[in-house]
Amino acid sequence: CNSEPLTATTDAMGQYLFKDVDPGTYALSVRVFDTDDWLYISNGIFSSTGFEVTAGKTLTIGYQDIFKLDLILLTPADGGKVNGDKVPLDWNDYRNPQAAYYKVSLYPDEGDAIVFEKRVEESAFSAVLLPVSCGYRWYVEAYNEDRDKIAESAEPFTFAVDNLPGSCQLAIQTPTDHAEIPGDDIVLDWDDSPLAASYKILMWNDDDPDRTNVLDFYEVNESSYRIPGVLGPARYVWSVSAYDKDGDKIGATEIYDFVVRP
Repeated sequence: CNSEPLTATTDAMGQYLFKDVDPGTYALSVRVFDTDDWLYISNGIFSSTGFEVTAGKTLTIGYQDIFKLDLILLTPADGGKVNGDKVPLDWNDYRNPQAAYYKVSLYPDEGDAIVFEKRVEESAFSAVLLPVSCGYRWYVEAYNEDRDKIAESAEPFTFAVDNLPGSCQLAIQTPTDHAEIPGDDIVLDWDDSPLAASYKILMWNDDDPDRTNVLDFYEVNESSYRIPGVLGPARYVWSVSAYDKDGDKIGATEIYDFVVRP
Protein backbone atom coordinates (compact mmCIF):
# COMPACT_ATOMS: atom_id res chain seq x y z
CA CYS A 1 0.00 0.00 0.00
CA ASN A 2 1.45 3.34 -1.05
CA SER A 3 -1.25 5.66 0.29
CA GLU A 4 -2.21 6.89 3.72
CA PRO A 5 -4.73 4.59 5.43
CA LEU A 6 -8.25 5.81 6.11
CA THR A 7 -9.74 4.84 9.47
CA ALA A 8 -13.23 4.57 10.90
CA THR A 9 -14.83 3.11 14.02
CA THR A 10 -18.01 1.04 13.99
CA ASP A 11 -21.19 2.28 15.58
CA ALA A 12 -23.30 0.28 18.04
CA MET A 13 -24.70 -1.80 15.16
CA GLY A 14 -21.25 -2.80 13.96
CA GLN A 15 -21.43 -0.57 10.88
CA TYR A 16 -18.84 1.95 9.77
CA LEU A 17 -18.69 4.86 7.33
CA PHE A 18 -15.72 6.30 5.44
CA LYS A 19 -16.37 9.82 4.13
CA ASP A 20 -14.79 11.75 1.25
CA VAL A 21 -12.85 8.80 -0.15
CA ASP A 22 -10.98 9.41 -3.40
CA PRO A 23 -11.85 7.05 -6.28
CA GLY A 24 -9.64 3.98 -6.51
CA THR A 25 -9.17 0.41 -5.36
CA TYR A 26 -8.92 -0.17 -1.62
CA ALA A 27 -8.23 -3.07 0.73
CA LEU A 28 -10.14 -3.40 3.99
CA SER A 29 -8.54 -4.35 7.30
CA VAL A 30 -10.15 -4.68 10.71
CA ARG A 31 -8.61 -4.54 14.17
CA VAL A 32 -10.14 -7.45 15.97
CA PHE A 33 -12.09 -6.58 19.11
CA ASP A 34 -9.84 -5.75 22.08
CA THR A 35 -6.59 -6.98 20.52
CA ASP A 36 -3.80 -5.32 18.56
CA ASP A 37 -4.29 -7.69 15.63
CA TRP A 38 -5.35 -6.41 12.22
CA LEU A 39 -6.97 -8.72 9.66
CA TYR A 40 -7.37 -8.06 5.96
CA ILE A 41 -10.64 -9.07 4.35
CA SER A 42 -9.26 -11.58 1.89
CA ASN A 43 -10.24 -13.58 -1.16
CA GLY A 44 -7.50 -16.16 -0.66
CA ILE A 45 -4.09 -16.75 0.87
CA PHE A 46 -1.90 -13.61 0.67
CA SER A 47 -4.54 -11.87 -1.44
CA SER A 48 -6.64 -9.08 0.03
CA THR A 49 -9.98 -8.31 -1.58
CA GLY A 50 -9.99 -5.17 -3.71
CA PHE A 51 -12.94 -2.79 -3.20
CA GLU A 52 -13.50 -0.32 -6.05
CA VAL A 53 -14.61 3.19 -5.04
CA THR A 54 -16.27 5.19 -7.85
CA ALA A 55 -16.63 8.99 -7.85
CA GLY A 56 -20.10 10.17 -6.83
CA LYS A 57 -21.25 6.73 -5.66
CA THR A 58 -21.57 5.06 -2.28
CA LEU A 59 -19.90 1.68 -1.95
CA THR A 60 -21.73 -0.68 0.39
CA ILE A 61 -19.66 -3.55 1.73
CA GLY A 62 -21.84 -6.32 3.08
CA TYR A 63 -21.44 -8.63 6.05
CA GLN A 64 -17.87 -9.86 6.61
CA ASP A 65 -16.77 -12.67 8.94
CA ILE A 66 -13.72 -11.93 11.07
CA PHE A 67 -11.99 -13.95 13.76
CA LYS A 68 -9.56 -13.51 16.62
CA LEU A 69 -5.88 -14.47 16.65
CA ASP A 70 -5.73 -15.41 20.31
CA LEU A 71 -5.97 -19.20 20.34
CA ILE A 72 -3.04 -20.33 22.49
CA LEU A 73 -0.88 -23.29 21.53
CA LEU A 74 0.67 -25.18 24.46
CA THR A 75 2.76 -28.24 23.57
CA PRO A 76 5.08 -29.02 22.02
CA ALA A 77 6.52 -25.62 22.88
CA ASP A 78 7.62 -23.37 20.05
CA GLY A 79 11.13 -24.36 18.96
CA GLY A 80 11.08 -27.54 21.04
CA LYS A 81 12.39 -31.03 20.26
CA VAL A 82 10.44 -34.27 20.18
CA ASN A 83 11.69 -37.86 20.25
CA GLY A 84 10.09 -40.52 18.08
CA ASP A 85 7.43 -40.48 15.41
CA LYS A 86 4.43 -39.55 17.58
CA VAL A 87 3.63 -36.31 19.38
CA PRO A 88 0.68 -35.03 21.47
CA LEU A 89 -0.46 -31.60 20.25
CA ASP A 90 -2.20 -29.55 22.93
CA TRP A 91 -3.78 -26.07 22.99
CA ASN A 92 -6.08 -24.03 25.21
CA ASP A 93 -9.78 -24.83 24.98
CA TYR A 94 -11.36 -21.85 23.21
CA ARG A 95 -14.31 -20.43 25.19
CA ASN A 96 -14.87 -16.80 24.11
CA PRO A 97 -16.99 -17.59 22.18
CA GLN A 98 -17.14 -21.35 22.73
CA ALA A 99 -15.56 -23.45 20.00
CA ALA A 100 -17.58 -26.40 18.70
CA TYR A 101 -14.58 -28.00 17.01
CA TYR A 102 -11.05 -27.32 15.80
CA LYS A 103 -8.97 -27.86 12.68
CA VAL A 104 -5.37 -28.73 13.47
CA SER A 105 -2.80 -28.61 10.66
CA LEU A 106 0.74 -29.98 10.59
CA TYR A 107 3.37 -29.30 7.91
CA PRO A 108 7.08 -29.90 7.44
CA ASP A 109 8.89 -26.77 8.65
CA GLU A 110 10.06 -26.06 5.09
CA GLY A 111 7.81 -26.44 2.09
CA ASP A 112 4.06 -26.82 1.77
CA ALA A 113 3.53 -30.58 1.90
CA ILE A 114 0.68 -31.29 4.30
CA VAL A 115 1.32 -34.02 6.88
CA PHE A 116 -2.32 -33.75 7.95
CA GLU A 117 -5.29 -31.45 8.45
CA LYS A 118 -7.73 -32.90 10.97
CA ARG A 119 -11.04 -31.86 12.47
CA VAL A 120 -11.07 -32.63 16.19
CA GLU A 121 -13.63 -32.01 18.92
CA GLU A 122 -11.21 -31.66 21.83
CA SER A 123 -8.31 -29.27 22.43
CA ALA A 124 -5.70 -32.00 21.99
CA PHE A 125 -4.64 -34.46 19.33
CA SER A 126 -2.04 -37.24 19.11
CA ALA A 127 -0.21 -36.92 15.79
CA VAL A 128 1.70 -39.60 13.92
CA LEU A 129 4.76 -37.99 12.33
CA LEU A 130 6.91 -38.93 9.38
CA PRO A 131 9.25 -41.88 10.10
CA VAL A 132 12.33 -39.71 9.47
CA SER A 133 13.95 -36.73 11.20
CA CYS A 134 12.14 -33.55 10.29
CA GLY A 135 11.21 -30.05 11.42
CA TYR A 136 7.50 -29.26 11.71
CA ARG A 137 5.15 -26.31 12.06
CA TRP A 138 1.60 -26.56 13.36
CA TYR A 139 -1.35 -24.31 14.03
CA VAL A 140 -4.99 -24.58 15.07
CA GLU A 141 -8.24 -22.92 13.97
CA ALA A 142 -11.44 -22.81 16.05
CA TYR A 143 -14.98 -22.97 14.62
CA ASN A 144 -18.45 -22.46 16.08
CA GLU A 145 -21.53 -24.64 15.59
CA ASP A 146 -22.39 -22.74 12.39
CA ARG A 147 -18.98 -23.71 10.95
CA ASP A 148 -17.80 -20.11 11.10
CA LYS A 149 -14.14 -19.64 11.93
CA ILE A 150 -13.92 -17.74 15.23
CA ALA A 151 -10.21 -17.88 16.09
CA GLU A 152 -6.81 -19.22 15.15
CA SER A 153 -3.34 -19.28 16.65
CA ALA A 154 -1.51 -16.04 15.86
CA GLU A 155 1.62 -17.80 14.59
CA PRO A 156 2.47 -21.44 13.89
CA PHE A 157 4.59 -23.24 16.47
CA THR A 158 7.61 -25.22 15.31
CA PHE A 159 9.29 -28.32 16.69
CA ALA A 160 11.88 -30.79 15.46
CA VAL A 161 12.51 -34.52 15.51
CA ASP A 162 16.23 -35.25 15.07
CA ASN A 163 16.68 -38.79 16.41
CA LEU A 164 15.20 -40.80 13.52
CA PRO A 165 17.11 -42.18 10.50
CA GLY A 166 17.15 -40.05 7.38
CA SER A 167 15.53 -36.68 6.85
CA CYS A 168 12.40 -35.27 5.25
CA GLN A 169 14.62 -32.67 3.59
CA LEU A 170 16.53 -34.26 0.71
CA ALA A 171 19.42 -32.26 -0.75
CA ILE A 172 19.85 -32.05 -4.51
CA GLN A 173 23.40 -32.87 -5.60
CA THR A 174 23.34 -32.21 -9.36
CA PRO A 175 22.61 -30.17 -11.33
CA THR A 176 23.23 -27.44 -8.79
CA ASP A 177 20.67 -24.67 -8.52
CA HIS A 178 20.80 -22.20 -11.44
CA ALA A 179 23.46 -24.31 -13.21
CA GLU A 180 24.06 -23.79 -16.94
CA ILE A 181 24.70 -27.11 -18.65
CA PRO A 182 24.61 -28.79 -22.08
CA GLY A 183 21.41 -30.60 -23.01
CA ASP A 184 22.85 -34.09 -23.41
CA ASP A 185 23.75 -36.71 -20.77
CA ILE A 186 21.93 -34.90 -17.93
CA VAL A 187 21.86 -36.82 -14.64
CA LEU A 188 19.55 -35.73 -11.83
CA ASP A 189 21.03 -36.74 -8.47
CA TRP A 190 19.83 -36.20 -4.89
CA ASP A 191 20.36 -37.52 -1.36
CA ASP A 192 19.14 -41.04 -0.69
CA SER A 193 16.43 -41.52 1.96
CA PRO A 194 17.03 -44.77 3.93
CA LEU A 195 13.31 -45.51 4.19
CA ALA A 196 12.37 -44.58 0.63
CA ALA A 197 11.04 -47.33 -1.63
CA SER A 198 10.59 -44.97 -4.58
CA TYR A 199 11.01 -41.38 -5.72
CA LYS A 200 8.86 -39.23 -8.01
CA ILE A 201 10.41 -36.53 -10.17
CA LEU A 202 8.51 -33.48 -11.37
CA MET A 203 10.23 -31.32 -14.00
CA TRP A 204 8.86 -28.77 -16.43
CA ASN A 205 10.07 -26.40 -19.13
CA ASP A 206 9.70 -23.00 -17.49
CA ASP A 207 10.18 -21.13 -20.77
CA ASP A 208 7.17 -22.88 -22.28
CA PRO A 209 4.02 -20.72 -21.82
CA ASP A 210 2.13 -23.94 -21.01
CA ARG A 211 4.81 -25.07 -18.51
CA THR A 212 4.88 -28.48 -20.19
CA ASN A 213 5.99 -31.28 -17.89
CA VAL A 214 9.12 -33.04 -19.06
CA LEU A 215 8.84 -35.50 -16.16
CA ASP A 216 5.33 -35.80 -14.73
CA PHE A 217 5.95 -37.36 -11.30
CA TYR A 218 8.12 -39.93 -13.03
CA GLU A 219 8.79 -42.80 -10.61
CA VAL A 220 12.26 -44.26 -10.02
CA ASN A 221 13.70 -46.63 -7.41
CA GLU A 222 17.11 -44.98 -7.01
CA SER A 223 18.23 -41.51 -5.94
CA SER A 224 19.36 -40.53 -9.43
CA TYR A 225 17.96 -40.46 -12.96
CA ARG A 226 19.62 -40.02 -16.34
CA ILE A 227 17.40 -38.06 -18.73
CA PRO A 228 17.24 -39.87 -22.09
CA GLY A 229 18.01 -37.99 -25.28
CA VAL A 230 18.74 -34.29 -25.46
CA LEU A 231 16.90 -31.41 -23.79
CA GLY A 232 16.38 -28.31 -25.88
CA PRO A 233 17.66 -24.90 -24.76
CA ALA A 234 15.42 -23.59 -21.96
CA ARG A 235 15.13 -23.11 -18.22
CA TYR A 236 13.98 -26.27 -16.45
CA VAL A 237 12.53 -26.47 -12.94
CA TRP A 238 12.48 -29.71 -10.96
CA SER A 239 11.98 -31.36 -7.59
CA VAL A 240 11.83 -34.87 -6.13
CA SER A 241 9.54 -36.47 -3.54
CA ALA A 242 10.35 -39.65 -1.58
CA TYR A 243 7.80 -42.36 -0.72
CA ASP A 244 7.95 -45.34 1.64
CA LYS A 245 6.86 -48.92 0.89
CA ASP A 246 3.24 -48.03 1.72
CA GLY A 247 3.23 -45.18 -0.78
CA ASP A 248 3.24 -42.45 1.88
CA LYS A 249 5.31 -39.34 1.22
CA ILE A 250 8.25 -39.14 3.64
CA GLY A 251 10.44 -36.41 2.19
CA ALA A 252 11.18 -34.00 -0.63
CA THR A 253 13.83 -31.77 -2.12
CA GLU A 254 13.60 -28.04 -2.56
CA ILE A 255 12.67 -26.77 -6.02
CA TYR A 256 15.76 -26.23 -8.17
CA ASP A 257 16.26 -24.99 -11.70
CA PHE A 258 18.93 -25.26 -14.38
CA VAL A 259 19.44 -23.77 -17.83
CA VAL A 260 20.30 -25.77 -20.93
CA ARG A 261 22.60 -23.71 -23.10
CA PRO A 262 21.96 -23.34 -26.86
